[in-house]
Amino acid sequence: MKYLYTTIFVLLLLPTCAWATSAVIEVDTGGETINAIEGSLTLPSGMKVSDVYTGDSAILIWITTPKVIEGSREIFFAGLTPGGFVGKRPLFSISGDFLWSDANKITFGNVRALKSDGEGTEVKVRLSLENSIVVKDDVAPEIFVITLTKQIELHEGRFTAVFQTADKGSGVLRYEMAEKWFFAPRVTDWKQAESPLPFNDSLRLKKLYVRALDHEGNYRVSSTPLPNRKFMLSFIVIILLVSCVFLIRLCRRQS
Repeated sequence: MKYLYTTIFVLLLLPTCAWATSAVIEVDTGGETINAIEGSLTLPSGMKVSDVYTGDSAILIWITTPKVIEGSREIFFAGLTPGGFVGKRPLFSISGDFLWSDANKITFGNVRALKSDGEGTEVKVRLSLENSIVVKDDVAPEIFVITLTKQIELHEGRFTAVFQTADKGSGVLRYEMAEKWFFAPRVTDWKQAESPLPFNDSLRLKKLYVRALDHEGNYRVSSTPLPNRKFMLSFIVIILLVSCVFLIRLCRRQS
């Protein structure tokens, strides 16, 4: 009988002492339609979070992407959703080796949400932590376009590349960029980048590549010619044509 009692005791204890692998942070708008939210969550001492996932989030555009900062127990977030959303929706997920008793001690702070009413009226929302399962993600982030713009408000009027995409699986982890003359980037050519990405347009004649990677290593690449590249290629074509015509005439004269 004592083994039966021990088994029952362990089963009753498991829900509070089980190791968790992931949890999702959800927002309840309380019936209001919101299009912006910001805030932070503080982890209890000793709780270890290894990664943050933004896939399947109600937020479409992250201003401050939630991420784990080494040595910090806080995760900050801020984002927008044009058109807004209503109800109980996921914001992002966390994963790691932690007890649910630790996860229940997570606190939220400085939470602000704005109503989608065209006036930015602040409304109250409730954040909560729910159990979740991280599903294997083998799909690349969505196709995206790189937009080149030149505005005085962005980096003192320098040419700037703007890009943004989403990943419905594990979420976009980071962006990387590379500039090449003719051939596709090699593994060593990629450098971490963020949008908006400024560059000097006076000497940029290359092709810009941007790669979006998700948390599972899947990636999507987009590219666009930088300013002056088309002019350079056109100039080269004209020079080649003129040279060909000159050589043809020279050969005819000599014959």
